[in-house]
Amino acid sequence: MPISAKIPYAARSLSPGSKTSKSLADAVRVQTLGELTYPILCTYVDDIVTVSEQEIIAATLLAVEEAHVLLEPSGSLDLAAALMYASQLEDGKPAVVIASGGNTTLEALYQMYGKV
Repeated sequence: MPISAKIPYAARSLSPGSKTSKSLADAVRVQTLGELTYPILCTYVDDIVTVSEQEIIAATLLAVEEAHVLLEPSGSLDLAAALMYASQLEDGKPAVVIASGGNTTLEALYQMYGKV
């Protein structure tokens, strides 16, 4: 199955002239998928979901408030997705969220609190 059918969001980033928008999750904002990344996506990824900037902020702040873990916004993307799509996860099956990155500042955190 071609990547465009399996992963339309990734396929869009491969199309000529595509542009990325500004995001808090700047570590994952790329112009195009790399030569190494593309075949891995084709082989191992079944789907890609998207989350809004507000959902990224909510997940980042939830990690701070509930788990006392400071994540950079890119590091909270999968937490945001798990929270957003929780109803679509299989009942009784574990969900794994990789919380990563502390490459943020207190100023950025304060700005996020101002946006909720």
